[in-house]
Amino acid sequence: MKIWLLWIGVVASCSSALAVQTVEISAREVPLLVAPRVDSEKIVILTRGTVVQASSNTIRDSEGEQWYKIRAPGGQLGFIRAVNVVTRIDKGDSRAAGVQRGWVRAEERTSTAWSFALRASGFGSYTTRHLNRLLGLDSELTFCFLGGVGYGRRRFSIGPALVFTKTSRIVAGSLVYRFFSPFRSEPELRFRLGRDTSSSRTVVGLNAALRYPFSISEGTHLSGHLDTGLIVFTPRPYALDVSLGMGLGLHF
Repeated sequence: MKIWLLWIGVVASCSSALAVQTVEISAREVPLLVAPRVDSEKIVILTRGTVVQASSNTIRDSEGEQWYKIRAPGGQLGFIRAVNVVTRIDKGDSRAAGVQRGWVRAEERTSTAWSFALRASGFGSYTTRHLNRLLGLDSELTFCFLGGVGYGRRRFSIGPALVFTKTSRIVAGSLVYRFFSPFRSEPELRFRLGRDTSSSRTVVGLNAALRYPFSISEGTHLSGHLDTGLIVFTPRPYALDVSLGMGLGLHF
Protein backbone atom coordinates (compact mmCIF):
# COMPACT_ATOMS: atom_id res chain seq x y z
CA MET A 1 0.00 0.00 0.00
CA LYS A 2 2.81 2.39 0.90
CA ILE A 3 4.52 1.62 -2.41
CA TRP A 4 1.35 2.52 -4.32
CA LEU A 5 0.95 5.78 -2.40
CA LEU A 6 4.60 6.64 -3.08
CA TRP A 7 4.13 5.87 -6.79
CA ILE A 8 1.01 8.08 -6.99
CA GLY A 9 2.90 10.91 -5.29
CA VAL A 10 5.81 10.62 -7.73
CA VAL A 11 3.48 10.61 -10.74
CA ALA A 12 1.57 13.65 -9.44
CA SER A 13 4.80 15.54 -8.81
CA CYS A 14 6.10 14.75 -12.29
CA SER A 15 2.82 15.77 -13.90
CA SER A 16 2.91 19.09 -12.08
CA ALA A 17 6.51 19.66 -13.05
CA LEU A 18 5.79 18.87 -16.71
CA ALA A 19 2.69 21.09 -16.92
CA VAL A 20 3.28 23.73 -19.57
CA GLN A 21 1.41 26.54 -21.27
CA THR A 22 1.81 28.58 -24.41
CA VAL A 23 3.07 32.13 -23.98
CA GLU A 24 3.98 34.87 -26.42
CA ILE A 25 6.82 37.36 -26.07
CA SER A 26 5.26 40.83 -25.75
CA ALA A 27 8.36 43.02 -25.38
CA ARG A 28 10.57 44.04 -28.30
CA GLU A 29 13.61 42.06 -27.13
CA VAL A 30 13.71 39.70 -24.15
CA PRO A 31 16.85 37.92 -22.95
CA LEU A 32 16.58 34.23 -22.08
CA LEU A 33 18.67 33.82 -18.92
CA VAL A 34 20.41 30.85 -17.31
CA ALA A 35 18.87 31.62 -13.89
CA PRO A 36 15.87 33.68 -12.69
CA ARG A 37 18.00 36.75 -11.92
CA VAL A 38 18.43 39.95 -13.92
CA ASP A 39 22.23 39.66 -13.66
CA SER A 40 22.30 36.06 -14.91
CA GLU A 41 24.11 34.96 -18.07
CA LYS A 42 22.20 35.47 -21.34
CA ILE A 43 21.52 32.46 -23.54
CA VAL A 44 19.69 34.05 -26.46
CA ILE A 45 17.53 37.09 -27.28
CA LEU A 46 13.84 36.45 -28.03
CA THR A 47 11.85 38.97 -30.06
CA ARG A 48 8.26 40.17 -29.84
CA GLY A 49 5.70 37.72 -31.22
CA THR A 50 7.78 34.60 -30.54
CA VAL A 51 5.57 31.82 -29.16
CA VAL A 52 7.21 29.43 -26.68
CA GLN A 53 6.30 26.76 -24.15
CA ALA A 54 6.57 27.86 -20.52
CA SER A 55 6.05 26.38 -17.07
CA SER A 56 2.47 26.66 -15.82
CA ASN A 57 3.61 28.50 -12.69
CA THR A 58 5.95 31.42 -12.17
CA ILE A 59 8.99 31.59 -9.91
CA ARG A 60 9.38 34.63 -7.66
CA ASP A 61 12.90 35.88 -6.93
CA SER A 62 14.14 37.69 -3.82
CA GLU A 63 13.09 41.06 -5.28
CA GLY A 64 9.52 39.89 -5.89
CA GLU A 65 9.99 39.60 -9.66
CA GLN A 66 8.09 36.76 -11.36
CA TRP A 67 9.82 34.46 -13.87
CA TYR A 68 8.84 31.70 -16.28
CA LYS A 69 11.01 28.75 -17.15
CA ILE A 70 10.69 28.26 -20.92
CA ARG A 71 11.99 26.31 -23.87
CA ALA A 72 13.06 28.59 -26.73
CA PRO A 73 12.30 27.70 -30.38
CA GLY A 74 15.92 26.60 -30.72
CA GLY A 75 15.54 24.15 -27.83
CA GLN A 76 17.41 26.19 -25.21
CA LEU A 77 16.04 26.11 -21.67
CA GLY A 78 16.12 29.21 -19.49
CA PHE A 79 14.18 31.88 -17.64
CA ILE A 80 12.39 35.07 -18.74
CA ARG A 81 10.57 37.74 -16.74
CA ALA A 82 6.80 37.17 -16.59
CA VAL A 83 6.13 40.84 -17.31
CA ASN A 84 7.56 40.33 -20.82
CA VAL A 85 5.06 37.68 -21.93
CA VAL A 86 1.34 37.23 -22.39
CA THR A 87 -0.45 33.95 -21.75
CA ARG A 88 -3.48 32.32 -23.33
CA ILE A 89 -6.46 31.85 -20.99
CA ASP A 90 -9.67 29.91 -21.66
CA LYS A 91 -13.30 30.69 -20.86
CA GLY A 92 -13.23 29.11 -17.41
CA ASP A 93 -10.08 30.94 -16.37
CA SER A 94 -11.37 34.22 -17.75
CA ARG A 95 -14.44 34.17 -15.50
CA ALA A 96 -12.29 33.58 -12.41
CA ALA A 97 -9.75 36.18 -13.47
CA GLY A 98 -12.39 38.69 -14.43
CA VAL A 99 -11.11 39.26 -17.96
CA GLN A 100 -12.14 38.11 -21.41
CA ARG A 101 -10.54 35.27 -23.31
CA GLY A 102 -7.36 35.95 -25.24
CA TRP A 103 -3.78 36.87 -24.49
CA VAL A 104 -3.32 38.44 -21.07
CA ARG A 105 -0.28 39.39 -19.03
CA ALA A 106 0.46 36.88 -16.31
CA GLU A 107 0.68 39.62 -13.69
CA GLU A 108 -2.78 40.91 -14.62
CA ARG A 109 -4.38 37.78 -13.17
CA THR A 110 -3.31 38.88 -9.71
CA SER A 111 -3.33 42.65 -10.18
CA THR A 112 -5.33 44.82 -7.81
CA ALA A 113 -8.93 44.78 -9.05
CA TRP A 114 -10.88 48.00 -9.47
CA SER A 115 -13.50 48.80 -6.83
CA PHE A 116 -14.97 52.11 -8.05
CA ALA A 117 -16.61 53.02 -11.36
CA LEU A 118 -17.01 56.67 -12.35
CA ARG A 119 -18.99 57.16 -15.55
CA ALA A 120 -20.40 60.09 -17.48
CA SER A 121 -22.46 60.10 -20.65
CA GLY A 122 -24.38 62.43 -22.88
CA PHE A 123 -27.80 61.32 -24.05
CA GLY A 124 -30.80 62.27 -26.10
CA SER A 125 -34.25 61.55 -24.71
CA TYR A 126 -37.92 61.78 -25.53
CA THR A 127 -40.20 62.83 -22.70
CA THR A 128 -43.98 62.47 -22.46
CA ARG A 129 -44.09 65.35 -19.99
CA HIS A 130 -43.67 67.91 -22.76
CA LEU A 131 -43.87 65.67 -25.83
CA ASN A 132 -40.43 66.92 -26.63
CA ARG A 133 -36.88 65.74 -27.33
CA LEU A 134 -34.19 66.69 -24.83
CA LEU A 135 -30.43 66.45 -24.43
CA GLY A 136 -28.90 65.63 -21.07
CA LEU A 137 -25.97 64.48 -18.97
CA ASP A 138 -25.84 61.33 -16.83
CA SER A 139 -23.10 60.81 -14.22
CA GLU A 140 -22.59 58.05 -11.67
CA LEU A 141 -20.07 56.87 -9.07
CA THR A 142 -20.53 53.33 -7.75
CA PHE A 143 -18.62 51.04 -5.41
CA CYS A 144 -18.23 47.25 -5.76
CA PHE A 145 -19.29 46.12 -2.30
CA LEU A 146 -19.06 42.32 -2.53
CA GLY A 147 -15.29 41.92 -2.36
CA GLY A 148 -13.73 38.75 -3.75
CA VAL A 149 -11.81 38.47 -7.01
CA GLY A 150 -12.46 38.59 -10.74
CA TYR A 151 -16.03 38.82 -11.96
CA GLY A 152 -17.40 38.00 -8.50
CA ARG A 153 -15.89 41.22 -7.20
CA ARG A 154 -17.46 43.56 -9.73
CA ARG A 155 -20.81 41.80 -10.21
CA PHE A 156 -22.70 44.33 -8.06
CA SER A 157 -21.96 47.98 -7.32
CA ILE A 158 -23.93 50.77 -5.68
CA GLY A 159 -23.68 54.54 -5.46
CA PRO A 160 -25.16 57.96 -6.32
CA ALA A 161 -26.20 59.15 -9.77
CA LEU A 162 -27.04 62.60 -11.18
CA VAL A 163 -29.13 63.15 -14.31
CA PHE A 164 -29.56 66.62 -15.80
CA THR A 165 -31.77 67.83 -18.66
CA LYS A 166 -33.33 71.17 -19.52
CA THR A 167 -36.44 70.32 -17.50
CA SER A 168 -35.21 68.05 -14.69
CA ARG A 169 -32.48 67.66 -12.07
CA ILE A 170 -32.51 64.08 -10.79
CA VAL A 171 -30.58 62.83 -7.76
CA ALA A 172 -30.81 59.05 -7.36
CA GLY A 173 -29.27 55.95 -5.89
CA SER A 174 -28.00 53.44 -8.46
CA LEU A 175 -27.64 49.66 -8.13
CA VAL A 176 -25.61 48.08 -10.95
CA TYR A 177 -25.49 44.42 -11.97
CA ARG A 178 -22.85 43.30 -14.48
CA PHE A 179 -23.34 40.18 -16.58
CA PHE A 180 -20.26 38.04 -17.12
CA SER A 181 -19.08 37.88 -20.72
CA PRO A 182 -16.09 35.89 -22.01
CA PHE A 183 -15.66 38.58 -24.66
CA ARG A 184 -14.34 42.13 -24.49
CA SER A 185 -17.68 43.87 -23.92
CA GLU A 186 -19.68 43.47 -20.70
CA PRO A 187 -23.46 44.08 -20.37
CA GLU A 188 -24.71 46.09 -17.40
CA LEU A 189 -28.15 46.60 -15.89
CA ARG A 190 -28.81 49.41 -13.41
CA PHE A 191 -31.83 50.20 -11.27
CA ARG A 192 -32.32 53.73 -9.96
CA LEU A 193 -34.57 55.31 -7.38
CA GLY A 194 -34.46 59.00 -6.57
CA ARG A 195 -36.05 62.42 -6.81
CA ASP A 196 -36.39 65.14 -9.40
CA THR A 197 -35.46 68.28 -7.47
CA SER A 198 -37.04 70.49 -10.16
CA SER A 199 -40.54 69.07 -9.70
CA SER A 200 -40.19 67.31 -6.30
CA ARG A 201 -41.40 64.07 -7.89
CA THR A 202 -40.14 60.55 -7.22
CA VAL A 203 -38.38 58.86 -10.13
CA VAL A 204 -37.77 55.17 -10.86
CA GLY A 205 -35.31 54.27 -13.57
CA LEU A 206 -33.99 51.24 -15.43
CA ASN A 207 -30.89 51.42 -17.61
CA ALA A 208 -29.23 48.82 -19.84
CA ALA A 209 -25.67 49.41 -21.02
CA LEU A 210 -22.85 47.71 -22.88
CA ARG A 211 -19.42 48.48 -21.43
CA TYR A 212 -16.26 48.11 -23.51
CA PRO A 213 -13.06 48.26 -21.41
CA PHE A 214 -10.00 49.74 -23.11
CA SER A 215 -7.81 47.31 -21.13
CA ILE A 216 -8.01 43.59 -20.36
CA SER A 217 -6.60 44.20 -16.89
CA GLU A 218 -8.61 44.14 -13.67
CA GLY A 219 -6.68 47.22 -12.59
CA THR A 220 -7.37 50.91 -13.24
CA HIS A 221 -8.58 51.54 -16.79
CA LEU A 222 -10.92 53.54 -19.01
CA SER A 223 -13.94 52.16 -20.83
CA GLY A 224 -16.55 53.30 -23.30
CA HIS A 225 -20.23 52.50 -23.03
CA LEU A 226 -23.51 52.64 -24.91
CA ASP A 227 -26.70 52.72 -22.90
CA THR A 228 -30.44 53.12 -23.12
CA GLY A 229 -32.65 54.11 -20.23
CA LEU A 230 -36.20 54.49 -19.02
CA ILE A 231 -37.30 56.89 -16.25
CA VAL A 232 -40.80 56.98 -14.76
CA PHE A 233 -41.96 60.07 -12.86
CA THR A 234 -44.48 59.52 -10.06
CA PRO A 235 -47.05 60.11 -8.62
CA ARG A 236 -49.84 60.76 -11.08
CA PRO A 237 -49.96 62.08 -13.66
CA TYR A 238 -47.21 59.65 -14.62
CA ALA A 239 -44.56 60.76 -17.09
CA LEU A 240 -41.97 58.79 -19.02
CA ASP A 241 -38.50 59.61 -20.36
CA VAL A 242 -36.79 57.26 -22.83
CA SER A 243 -33.11 57.90 -23.56
CA LEU A 244 -30.18 56.69 -25.65
CA GLY A 245 -26.63 57.75 -24.87
CA MET A 246 -22.92 57.05 -24.89
CA GLY A 247 -19.98 58.02 -22.73
CA LEU A 248 -16.80 57.11 -20.88
CA GLY A 249 -16.05 55.40 -17.60
CA LEU A 250 -13.05 55.32 -15.26
CA HIS A 251 -12.62 52.13 -13.23
CA PHE A 252 -10.18 52.33 -10.33
